[in-house]
Amino acid sequence: MIGMLISGGVALRDLNYDIDSVRFELQAPEVELIMLPDALMYIVENAQDLGKTWNDLASLIAGRAVYGPALIAGFNGDDVPESYVAAYMV
Repeated sequence: MIGMLISGGVALRDLNYDIDSVRFELQAPEVELIMLPDALMYIVENAQDLGKTWNDLASLIAGRAVYGPALIAGFNGDDVPESYVAAYMV
């Protein structure tokens, strides 16, 4: 699946559709899911407690506080929806 990584910038990442690949990409011991209207956002669970910094763009998209890197992907292993790529990739 192609995911959109938000971490000090925005980049597309090709990764396997499994939790270990997502955890590796986010450098996270555990991940939390945020349901977006047309996608999933994977974030670092307890990121603030782990000392991760505020993620402005991910917080804006999620509508809640997000710390550390975030990865947006489609449902069921689909690629990140094109609407996110068009809106947030420069």
